[in-house]
Amino acid sequence: HLTVPEDQIQNTFRYPPAMPSTLQELISKAFMKYGERPLIFSEIDGSVFHYSDVQAITHAIASRLTKLGVKKGDHICTYASFHPESVFLFWACAQLGIVYIPFDQNWPHLMLKKMIERVKPSLFFYDTQSEAEALNAGYEGTHILFDDLSGKTGQSTSIAFSDWLSEAS
Repeated sequence: HLTVPEDQIQNTFRYPPAMPSTLQELISKAFMKYGERPLIFSEIDGSVFHYSDVQAITHAIASRLTKLGVKKGDHICTYASFHPESVFLFWACAQLGIVYIPFDQNWPHLMLKKMIERVKPSLFFYDTQSEAEALNAGYEGTHILFDDLSGKTGQSTSIAFSDWLSEAS
């Protein structure tokens, strides 16, 4: 029988030090500090989003989510390639404690359908490239299509992200 002195056990199993700030605090500080500096460059259309732009958009998304009753612990899923809106949505979710789940676009259809059933998201966001697959994945809530600035339009059952966001006003 092996015995380990109590002081060695306590020294071995220490918790890591607490972080000095939360993700929300770090994001807010960055917005204030860097204001008009560029933060995100969109490969989709070449647009540039500055810290101040992102702060305003993120706040608008958080307000819209709150008005819809999406709350801490709820799930929001995305099924899209990299989109600036997906980054803004992630930051808004982080502010509110909402679980942001990006689904892999390379999943087979059955896997996407099973994940939708398992996760039961409050909202489901996707892009035009993934729209047909997303609309047939069995999600019965609101379908939100990330804006596509290439000129493609989504199917009539999807709400464009900009329209969804403007409903918050």
